[in-house]
Amino acid sequence: MASVHWLELRIGSPGQSFLLEHLRAYKVFDQGESRPRMILAVGGEQKKSFFLKHYNVHGSRDQGVALRALSPSIVVADCWMHTAQLLRRAEAGPARGNYVQHDLQLALSGHPRQVAEFAWDLYWQVLVPFTPVVLLFLGDLGGIETTTEALAKWVRRAMLTPVQCPPRLLIIHPESQTIHKTRFISNLHKRVQKMLRNLEPFTAAYASQVDSYCQAAFESVHFIPASDHGDISNQMEQAFEARTAAGLDFRGEHLRFFLKVAVSRFGQRTMAPFDFCRMSRMRNLVSSDLGDHLVHFITSSRNLKLDHSQIIASALEMDAYPPGMHFFHPSEAFDKLYGTQVSHSSKRVDDTTLPARIRDVFLQTALERRFLSSALGHRRLLRQFSAVWRDYYSVQTCLVCLMRAPSETLNCGHLLCTTCVVIYGLLTQTEPWKYRINHCPLCSEKNQNHITLKPPTAGTKVLKLGGTARTKSILVQFLKEFQALVGLPLYPLRDQFDLVLGSDIGAFFAQTIFLEGWSIADCRHHLPRLQDPKLRRKGIVSYGKGLDWELSELAHFNGPKTILYLKDLAYSNKSLRTSRRAASDRISDSLQSCDILVEYGGGGYDSHLLREIAARMHSSLFYVELVTEPTFYSAPETIRLRLLCRLPPGPPLMSLLSTLKRRNARVYYGADGLESIEPLVGPLAWGRCREGDRFVRGLSIPAASVASKLSVKIDSLTKPEEISNSPYELCQLIRDQGLDCVFGRKDHRVPGPVSDEIVSEEVMILCEMLDRINEF
Repeated sequence: MASVHWLELRIGSPGQSFLLEHLRAYKVFDQGESRPRMILAVGGEQKKSFFLKHYNVHGSRDQGVALRALSPSIVVADCWMHTAQLLRRAEAGPARGNYVQHDLQLALSGHPRQVAEFAWDLYWQVLVPFTPVVLLFLGDLGGIETTTEALAKWVRRAMLTPVQCPPRLLIIHPESQTIHKTRFISNLHKRVQKMLRNLEPFTAAYASQVDSYCQAAFESVHFIPASDHGDISNQMEQAFEARTAAGLDFRGEHLRFFLKVAVSRFGQRTMAPFDFCRMSRMRNLVSSDLGDHLVHFITSSRNLKLDHSQIIASALEMDAYPPGMHFFHPSEAFDKLYGTQVSHSSKRVDDTTLPARIRDVFLQTALERRFLSSALGHRRLLRQFSAVWRDYYSVQTCLVCLMRAPSETLNCGHLLCTTCVVIYGLLTQTEPWKYRINHCPLCSEKNQNHITLKPPTAGTKVLKLGGTARTKSILVQFLKEFQALVGLPLYPLRDQFDLVLGSDIGAFFAQTIFLEGWSIADCRHHLPRLQDPKLRRKGIVSYGKGLDWELSELAHFNGPKTILYLKDLAYSNKSLRTSRRAASDRISDSLQSCDILVEYGGGGYDSHLLREIAARMHSSLFYVELVTEPTFYSAPETIRLRLLCRLPPGPPLMSLLSTLKRRNARVYYGADGLESIEPLVGPLAWGRCREGDRFVRGLSIPAASVASKLSVKIDSLTKPEEISNSPYELCQLIRDQGLDCVFGRKDHRVPGPVSDEIVSEEVMILCEMLDRINEF
């Protein structure tokens, strides 16, 4: 097999050194079995001859680390870095996209001995955590003495950064060489003792301590002649089986993710031990508010007939094992991910036995659901208490997941967080972000509220309304003119924004149009009675005679996030009442990064500026998604995108496309200084939309690296305008779309073709029907 470079050490200007990570090497995990088994091989020419003879693998001298497939099920990290005699210099200019250059913050002179020490350190921190077997070729390493010295340093590193599952050492020696294992182990212990005395001269290192340190570094040590391939294979198979029994037999995409993280941590000189369970949640962190939500749930339902331990354990299990997650042992998952917050919560509710009860149920539930859907299992459990849920509601905690604050309302009055809407909602190919939940997961009541969520790769459109009763007529004219300039009469104004802020008299229009669903004409009808808002007792706001609303009812409205600023308080349909300042701080990032900000603050307004903003509304309706996650095995790589529109299939979409088609609107797309121009509405997209499908258009953009910014523009009334979130940095697009969540997403959504989503929907419908039948 040809050499597949992976890690390479290079030097720059004096005091600079770099570790190059070649991404093409990870392609080895795309082939062969789904759960590849890794080994680490350290040596030189004898190692090369061994692999050629027994595995027919033709490796070259890399002076770094290469990844090679020994068989469909075995991947070897082939290590040569310790043999490097002359380091290459880092290339000047911007790095290419098919490798990552890590600045080591380490001065390396390039002396062979210094490079060798660095290499052995890298082998331990980056590779050993993932390899059940380490092959050391004695003849290549300079014999017994140098090998013993290297292993003693590994023992020292194991004391600082222990590995979760120590590897089995197979020391391969020439058949003619006689090895005394007992003497070797004794010499290793002596070197470790000497090293410990140098580090802590006033502390005695007992033999039992040294032995425990060595066992923490290596599961066992075996000396095998290079010709005894059968024994080597048996030892490797035993080590693989031990790793599987420990629950650390990861899939290829999981190993690739872990290795990338390990290399990055090493480049940052992070010395903490590599924790598989915690690292698997890097892209899906456990909610930091879990403890507060548990306390609220327990205290607010203390007198209800609910099994709190069972419900909490089931919710945690659903969070712990989304589709795609590796099955870590439940005890490890609970202790590392939830133990601390559950323990603190138990103290706040004065129930010291709660953590143990939840942990026991969590372990049992996780084992029972190991090969089943955790989301469906959790819903079945919740419905056992449906009679209780019918009289229990919360606007502070999502009672389904107990992880997040709720924001979406069902007909029964229960509120769900957006994550649970995605988990339990059903969607169709034509409207991928419009969810329907046929029955409440809690009380099983029928639900007819359709919930539309903002696509994660689409930007935010913000409307700010202010003014006083004196400018109320101007505000009506402002909204009416804006709606006319946008030119989508069949598309309600309340659906055109993601965040609406209303203060003073603007709060009336924010509440009535974007929550109550009034039209502008409805608002104009009430202008004679409309006055500046007044807060009354019991949470009632009055905008004039007969225009009173209970602010507590805001939580029961879906639609765009709407915040009403009344005096020094802020009320919203997506969160609890808070101070005006706190609410402003929470949305500051959204305001700074929004696609469009339409603002009326009172008095007159600039019609020319309003026209320019309205022209950008058309382009902001379009957004992009990646078809697949780019690999950058080579650079530049052609990035495949889907250009989509937020308008649902139907008259509004056809009206917009007809306008764009009539104007011969074009789409401009590219990255890194290159641009392509094509018609926006082609015959295929036009024909599909006329048949009732959504707008989808494919784009292919060559990108130099994940740092490339993808620019997509479309013709507006006067000039090409950037679409939503454009220009979009590729790495951010990957994160926003959740394609880097290889261990599963919190919303349990599995990235993939549309057909997979339709199958998932059909499965969910069938399971819901079965649940309903079982209830009878």
